[in-house]
Amino acid sequence: MNRIAAAAIAASALTLPGCLIIDGSTGSFYDGYGHVSRTRLNEIVSNNTQTRLGQTVEEALAHYPAENVSLIQSTTNARGEEVLVYRVYARSRSSSFERFLVFRNDRLVLLTDDRDDLDAVALPDD
Repeated sequence: MNRIAAAAIAASALTLPGCLIIDGSTGSFYDGYGHVSRTRLNEIVSNNTQTRLGQTVEEALAHYPAENVSLIQSTTNARGEEVLVYRVYARSRSSSFERFLVFRNDRLVLLTDDRDDLDAVALPDD
């Protein structure tokens, strides 16, 4: 009788809005932003070696999967030059890859994995 009552209570709870039942099972997880397979991560790292200063935005970003690229800054510097900063981020369960690509007037001028290098991206070259 107790099993039937417990089953009835559990079944009725499913109809309640906002009710969450946790059954203690394992195996489900949230991969999250940037998650790729180890093989795909290796491909991204390998493709990164083809990115060169002076490439256009289109040429440089073509080396990376679109789902791993995001525009993080778009501004105009003191000289009136358009400055774009893209972040490429991918991670597997055991490692990650992050690069920042800085473009000035549609040309790649900085490729770095150090966010601190971005402090002066809007400044013109001297």
